[in-house]
Amino acid sequence: MNILRKIILTLCVLALLFSGVSFSGNSNMSSNEKADVLKKINIFKGDETGYNLPGKLRRSEAAAFVVRLMGKEAYVLQNKQNFSVSALSDVSKDDWFYPYVSFCYTNGIIKGFPNGTFEPNSYITEKAFSQLILGVMGYKSGVDFDWENIKRFIYEKELTDNVDYTVNTDDNSNYIRGNAVDIIYESLTKKIKNGEKTVIENLIDSNVISLSIAKSLGFVKVDEIKTKIEDVTVNSERKLTIKMNEPVIVNADDIKIYANDLEMDVINFETTGNDLIITVSGELYDERRYRLQISKLYDKDDNISSDFEKDFKGIERPAIESKYFKISKVNVISPAMIEVLFTQPIDDSAEIELLYDFYKNGSDYFEGNYKTIDVSKIKTIDNGVIISSDAYTFDNNNEYTVSIKGDLVSTYGANMNMGQGDSYKFFGTSISDNEIEVMDAYISESDRIEVVFTEKFDYDSAVDRGNYYIIDDSNNKITPVSVITEEFDEDYIGRKVILKFTNLKTYKEYTLYVDNVEDIYGNSYVKNYEEDLGAGQDNSIHVSIDEIEAISRDLIVIDFDIPLDEASENAYVSINNNISVKDILFDSNEPSRLYVFLNKGRVLKDNQSYDLRITRGLKDAYGRVQKYELSDSFGGNSDLRNLADIESAYYTSEEKIVVKFTDFIRKNDLINANNYEFEYVNGKVSRKIFPVDVDFVDNKTAIITMDFIPSDGKFYILADDMHDFSGQYSYNDMKELVDLNME
Repeated sequence: MNILRKIILTLCVLALLFSGVSFSGNSNMSSNEKADVLKKINIFKGDETGYNLPGKLRRSEAAAFVVRLMGKEAYVLQNKQNFSVSALSDVSKDDWFYPYVSFCYTNGIIKGFPNGTFEPNSYITEKAFSQLILGVMGYKSGVDFDWENIKRFIYEKELTDNVDYTVNTDDNSNYIRGNAVDIIYESLTKKIKNGEKTVIENLIDSNVISLSIAKSLGFVKVDEIKTKIEDVTVNSERKLTIKMNEPVIVNADDIKIYANDLEMDVINFETTGNDLIITVSGELYDERRYRLQISKLYDKDDNISSDFEKDFKGIERPAIESKYFKISKVNVISPAMIEVLFTQPIDDSAEIELLYDFYKNGSDYFEGNYKTIDVSKIKTIDNGVIISSDAYTFDNNNEYTVSIKGDLVSTYGANMNMGQGDSYKFFGTSISDNEIEVMDAYISESDRIEVVFTEKFDYDSAVDRGNYYIIDDSNNKITPVSVITEEFDEDYIGRKVILKFTNLKTYKEYTLYVDNVEDIYGNSYVKNYEEDLGAGQDNSIHVSIDEIEAISRDLIVIDFDIPLDEASENAYVSINNNISVKDILFDSNEPSRLYVFLNKGRVLKDNQSYDLRITRGLKDAYGRVQKYELSDSFGGNSDLRNLADIESAYYTSEEKIVVKFTDFIRKNDLINANNYEFEYVNGKVSRKIFPVDVDFVDNKTAIITMDFIPSDGKFYILADDMHDFSGQYSYNDMKELVDLNME
């Protein structure tokens, strides 16, 4: 080593000596204490004189240390016949060290001398033993270190805290057993190359040492990750997944699931990664409150945690779907109120209290009458009622059944479950519904104010003009001209109203007052709400055309940016000023669209552009009337219109058949019973049946009343002498098999 390099390294050593750098290991432990620890983990066993730490380390002993440090001693002793050292003349099968030396020699861990000997009783040098220890840690001579810098390398890997090793390259031929104990001890907590595990963790995995012993000796770190529940998700009606922040081990007996404070039986349990998947005996629907408790669990490092608790929600009970008139679903609103939804629309007859009976835990609870319940239709939908009671409650931890008599009739004329009546089970609750409040209020146009509520409102109180007024900055009180509800935006249906005024001036400030608007269940109401809205606006929203598409050579579809009113069928539409419009259809199922039927004598052509104008007559669903002419262009289409056919026909009750067509049919044709007949075929028997009555639903749907109910065979519907909505196309000989499956 040249003089300059030696001076530089010496300065580095001095700097390190005074820098306060700390190293791994316990410098306070003596070599004898470390030997005691290594003995407990079956690495160090001593010789005939005890530990003999001052004694020099023999090559045979080094081989034994390496095998034990690799966690291979049990394997080596059980399979010693599989290893051969025939090339080493001084190693005999009778020698105690034979299995260790033969394993190391066979696997290239140690080498013999050129003369064919191993010299097991010779002493090993410090560099040679250090190379073996580094080999256990996955490092290779010539790749990670070399013979010259090996001492600096073991210092860098914190196998020693002797800073002199950064400059000292001399080998130590007087290497004693105590020195070996020191480096073995320090290697235990160091990570194996290119891995996450330490040497001691590898010994734990090899079952050389238990995790608990490793912890007690301080080789395994204290749990730094606090085990916690990240989420609980209900996957199906009886299965849930508990997502932990790390893999855990838990006994099924330590897991408790409660529904409304009643314990549910855990019937199956499995772990996948960080997830605990549990199957319970009862149903996990959102009608009840659920709570998870885990009394004890272990993480992968055997750390124990206890007393976990988390509330979670069940899944929504799926609605029953049926062609019959049945109960679709029951939603529990509060202990005194439920919502009952049906598979078909209902009329005011559904408000008759005597049609409803109730059961509690399978036994009679009470009969419906005007003293026990109040039943009212839900204004925002056509297939539901609200049932409330001042005399009885649907409380926690009990299962209830609502039973509806077969006398209830839908607007399709079908009796409840074909006259047999229907029932639906639900769980009570202790949860009362949230109180209704105004969530937002703002001036949206020059004559409109929009008010959004936190909960669904009672329709009658929400559209009552007397529940709203504004005060301008001149202290004038102004009542809205009209109040309409949002019926198209799904996020706000039943929660938003639009207040229409004559004119909100831009130079005046307005304050809104709302009073006495009830929630849909009548549990709460808005009282004395006040909101400063600021100045009026001069903007007005007008309907505009989104897209025009020619479906065929005489049918055009116009899509608008907002929903329309049915009165828009009277809009004045012209095309190139010379193509006649025969008729316009507004379909309530597609409120933002108009179908324009052209006179079939003046047809559109491919590859030709057309100009469409709407000069007047449009009215949107919010009451705004068209003020400006709309125009747009579109490409033609020479295709013939598809012939209409029967799309489907099925029984909706024992007497009613729903018939759906693929195209819009003229109303007078749809409701003309003479345009229909039925063919019943059973084997060789065939007979014709005629309808009793026909009711109109929309221009694609009719309800046919029959006095014949086939129990077997095939039943066909035939439709004839039908015309499209514009009355220009005739559809005949339409035929379809009636679906007799009522479910």
